[in-house]
This record gives sequence, C-alpha cells and structure tokens, in this order.
Amino acid sequence: MPRNDEATEEKPESLIFGSKESANEFIERVEKRKAQETRQGVRRDRELLADELMREIEKQGEEAIDTSRPWEHSPEEHREVQGLVEMAFREDLILALKKMRKSSNYPRIVDLFHDVLTDQMYEILTKAGLNKQGVGRGAWGMLGLVLLLLVVALLVLAVWR
Repeated sequence: MPRNDEATEEKPESLIFGSKESANEFIERVEKRKAQETRQGVRRDRELLADELMREIEKQGEEAIDTSRPWEHSPEEHREVQGLVEMAFREDLILALKKMRKSSNYPRIVDLFHDVLTDQMYEILTKAGLNKQGVGRGAWGMLGLVLLLLVVALLVLAVWR
C-alpha cells in the first residue's frame, strides 16, 4: 500500500478526480458544509468527507450496499479495494468505479471502497491543510479552481452519457 503522500505524487492537484477543478469543487463543497455545521457547534470532518465522497460515487450510478456483516471482508477484497483506491488517485474515480463494477466481489466491495477512500482522502486533505476550519487566501484560489474543474467534468459527463 503506498503512503498517502505517494498516492498524490502523480496527481496531487486532482486527487481522485479527472481534473484540478473537480477536486477543488469537491473540497469547496466539503469546506462549505463543514463551516455550516461548525456554526451549529458540530465538528464531524471525517463524516462530512465520507458523505461527500458517497455523493460522488452515487453520481456515477453506485449505491451504498449494506452487508449483514460489513466488517467481514476477505483479504482478497481488501487487496482489490486498495488497488481500486490507488487507481482512483492515479487516474480518477470514474475509472476505478468502472473496474469495480466488473469485479467478482461487486457489489459487496462498494462500502469497503468508500471507507478506504474516505480514510485516505481525509489523511491527504488533513496533511495538505485543506481540512481546517479557516480557509486562507491561497486556499480560496485553489477551491475556486476545483469548483471550475468539477463543473467542467460534470458537463463532460453529461455530454458523454
């Protein structure tokens, strides 16, 4: 398993998304929700990130699959999911989801994929300083760029379908 900083060496700006803009839009959405909930006295950074990642996965046609014993995944499933998460960071989320749909362990591994992806994204964003309450001037520029990229990616997906 690569270290989280290794996962971002090839595509640090775009994370699991096809573009920097998509990544920035995603980060902006997480930060906005975090700011709203912080005003209400709640801090659930990881849960907010998990929720937004599930929304991204659902945009690609996947649903969360509840298993009767979600903690009981085989070593093979864990290895496969780690490979899919690495693919998401190396290439993008859409390609990783396409490969996951072809797996003999599908749909059982959808939730495991979401959990592992959430853990690694949370660590990366925390290390990058993007998962903090205050957003500096430089972060706003990056967030704006992510927003623009995500809009473009969504338009491309709409045309592609």
